[in-house]
Amino acid sequence: MKRSISSSRVIASLFLVAIAFTQGCGEDDDPLVPGTLAVAVDPTSGSAAQGGTVSIPVTVTGQGNFSGTPSVTVTGLPVGVTATVADVVRSGSTSTTSVTLNVASTAAAGVYPLTVVATGEGVSAAGAPFTLTVTGGTLGLAFTPSTLSVAQGASGTSTVNITRTGFTGDIGLTVTGAPTGVTATLSPTTATGNTSMLTVTAAANATLGPATLTLTGTSPVAGNRTATLPITITAAPPSASIALTLTPAALTIARSASSTTTIALARTSFTGDVTFAAENLPAGVTATFTPNPSTGTGATTTLQLTTTGATPVGTSTITIRATGTGVTAVTAPLALTITQ
Repeated sequence: MKRSISSSRVIASLFLVAIAFTQGCGEDDDPLVPGTLAVAVDPTSGSAAQGGTVSIPVTVTGQGNFSGTPSVTVTGLPVGVTATVADVVRSGSTSTTSVTLNVASTAAAGVYPLTVVATGEGVSAAGAPFTLTVTGGTLGLAFTPSTLSVAQGASGTSTVNITRTGFTGDIGLTVTGAPTGVTATLSPTTATGNTSMLTVTAAANATLGPATLTLTGTSPVAGNRTATLPITITAAPPSASIALTLTPAALTIARSASSTTTIALARTSFTGDVTFAAENLPAGVTATFTPNPSTGTGATTTLQLTTTGATPVGTSTITIRATGTGVTAVTAPLALTITQ
């Protein structure tokens, strides 16, 4: 009887132990649930001058079964930049620290993508991106030509020359100061190379006189620099044209004879060839122009009219026409009288 009671007590004890073990192995402590890490940095970017520092606040959150204290490092550091990690402080599943990036005076200026990495025992490493800008170097801007004159209704260009010393990277370009009726356009506006082209266009009613354009170059590394371009807006030149004057403007010629008149050619903003022709000539009358065409800046041409014995007697009006490429054709009348 005593042996039966002892066996019952042993069985009851084992049952209580089994219950306690089952309750102790809750879902949160299930060894099959993997542990993970999540890393956050705020802000996600920062800058430091050569010889300076920048601090990165870091938060590491343990998830799943991970409850240890993580280690923090930084990868992607350029030459001349080192990272100092402060003590990691854990509170429950969250750990915090800060990373100080120390930028040597010899570090190359530029923009660098870094990764803040957290590691822990039994879990995979996790990271968060951080962009470091090391400021320094010098930016230079200059115009060629250094001044610009543009007529109303026309355009002109000047090359922007860019120099970088001690840094690389894109340069953002903007231009201000254009007077009324004038537009200033840059191509490109983000310079990856060493030049950009500035085109200045003046409308037909653009404000006349001098003005100054200001070019601003922006670099996150080297800062902002400016350069100025003096411009002058001038009046539009007269339109190209030609005009004719005949001296004399009337000829009297007998049959089987000839006579001449001088054609004065006035040129305005035009130096091209001018070709002459005579229209409405009476029967038996021929016209000869010397020279024809009139080239360059030629100002006079001689017209000779020649009749035959069969040319009808009478009075008529001949039309002298002058034409040239890029100008409107013009005419002048010549009164002609044929006698016996």
